[in-house]
Amino acid sequence: MMIAIATSASAMSYREARNYALFLTDKMAYELNLTNNQYEAAYEINLDYLMSVNHRRHLYGSYWSHRNMLFRTILAPWQYRAYAGAKYFYRPIYWANNRWSARVYTRYGKHHYYRPHPYAYKHYRGGRPAHYYKNRKWDKPSHPRDDVYMKHGPNHSKFGKGAKHHDRKFGKSRSHSDWRNKKMNNKKHGNNSHNRRYHHGHRR
Repeated sequence: MMIAIATSASAMSYREARNYALFLTDKMAYELNLTNNQYEAAYEINLDYLMSVNHRRHLYGSYWSHRNMLFRTILAPWQYRAYAGAKYFYRPIYWANNRWSARVYTRYGKHHYYRPHPYAYKHYRGGRPAHYYKNRKWDKPSHPRDDVYMKHGPNHSKFGKGAKHHDRKFGKSRSHSDWRNKKMNNKKHGNNSHNRRYHHGHRR
């Protein structure tokens, strides 16, 4: 069930936009392995977008394009591919049944958070110019969180075309049948299989 975050096709209140931006950004931080600076910036970008939308036609218009441009600035290429591949991040809200609805609430429990609130949650009121983000140097992680990556795998749509990059980082996956055949081959040739370990997933 989608959870409504507004009741009419008008701009969200600051409180509504702030609370949803917080929840959305927290889940982005978890899945995209955001640094602290990226986390703060992502909250600001999400808040500005949500406060700008006051009609259905604004959902995927210039405000949405501007949001994507800023995320492309602050995120690493693999992070942006993951962001764009997750509809609940890329197209976070929609209009249905005379109300705004949020996709990310169908994936995560409404009251669960992975990180403390960003500093901007209490102090940012919106309106940061684009050059603020473009003129800064952003520390960008080179790979996803291990638990998120291992859960979804390199070919999951979440990681887009970045599978080859992640294969280099984590090693190629080994299927169960490959592992079993290798083990049987070792026994056939008299190798001591107990001295060797094979991981069913990605080698660390």
